[in-house]
Amino acid sequence: MPGRISLESWYLLLLDAVAQRSTCVRRKASAIAFDQYGRIIGIGYNGVPRGFPHCVDFPCKGAQDPPGDTTRCMAIHAEVNCVMNSKAPEDIAIMACSALPCFKCALVMANLPNLKKVYYAEDYADMQGGLVLAQANIQVIPLAARKKEKNG
Repeated sequence: MPGRISLESWYLLLLDAVAQRSTCVRRKASAIAFDQYGRIIGIGYNGVPRGFPHCVDFPCKGAQDPPGDTTRCMAIHAEVNCVMNSKAPEDIAIMACSALPCFKCALVMANLPNLKKVYYAEDYADMQGGLVLAQANIQVIPLAARKKEKNG
């Protein structure tokens, strides 16, 4: 019988599953919030605000913009949706994200009073978010398991 998967592998599986609900044509992104005991207390994926047409059906003006340029993109990022969807944002201690949070998402996350760690699976075009999180004394941890598991 195989052993228990690592916490990092579990984060990656969850992130991949949640990202499948994304409605943004630019990137399928996801974020998951955990309390101090590792219980899931929020999830989010990127997509347009409630009531707007989904970009997978009607691409927004920013659909073809270069990576990192979100000025015309209508999607609310996964990290912000995760915080907004959490029943207790003040209890978020750990977040796992499919990509390093962008600058604006990192500002929101830095404002969470108990966030201590952020795991991420991929780099983001703009690495400024990682600097914001570090300045807020939030540990930023890459999920290296993705490369190891997908390549063998």
